[in-house]
Amino acid sequence: MVTPQRQAASTRDRLLFSACRIFASKGYRDTTVADICDTAQANIASVNYHFGNKESLYRQVFQRLIDLYEPPEPPQNGSLDDSEALLRFYVLDRLEWLVQDDPLERLIRAEMVQPTGLVDDLRVAGLEKTQNHFAAAVGALGGNALSAPTLRLCVTSILSQCRAFMAVNYAGVYTANMPRPSDADLAAYADHVTVFSVAGIKALAQREQAAPLPFTPRTGTAAAS
Repeated sequence: MVTPQRQAASTRDRLLFSACRIFASKGYRDTTVADICDTAQANIASVNYHFGNKESLYRQVFQRLIDLYEPPEPPQNGSLDDSEALLRFYVLDRLEWLVQDDPLERLIRAEMVQPTGLVDDLRVAGLEKTQNHFAAAVGALGGNALSAPTLRLCVTSILSQCRAFMAVNYAGVYTANMPRPSDADLAAYADHVTVFSVAGIKALAQREQAAPLPFTPRTGTAAAS
């Protein structure tokens, strides 16, 4: 027998699942509560009952997608001991993530283009969780000589190249009727992004190492580390 508690949990889960799909497809503003309830086969009052309102549901969808995201795990066979190979692994994974049209990526992108103001904190948390592994790889390639602002710019550059590939070569890839880029296309572009980015990272690290300190330490005083 289905208990009232289990029925409520089932309805809540269906609403969350439906909301994930529709928010990612249509965005917050163009999604209605009726859209979500129709897809979830739930009563129109279910969103208010389970989540309070549409805004709260949107935040819970965003948080759930962040919680579900798992950074890529490099193989444990030692094949990616080289920092450049590790970066390429992450770049290829990101390209495949974009091709798969991940709902978290779509929501983050939508919030960057047309921010709702409802999930600014979650957008930042989502960006950090989906980018931290890139920051670690970039830091290693720069010999840990990059300043924090430069490291962030390097990560932004790499991720922007990934998004640019989707936009320039596969305009409309986020619609269901477009062909998926081939594995060879993704691999070739991952090679390009990696070689291009590694050269830039190393050049920036050399420049920052050669740059003079912004101040002259006083005699007898150690310079700040």
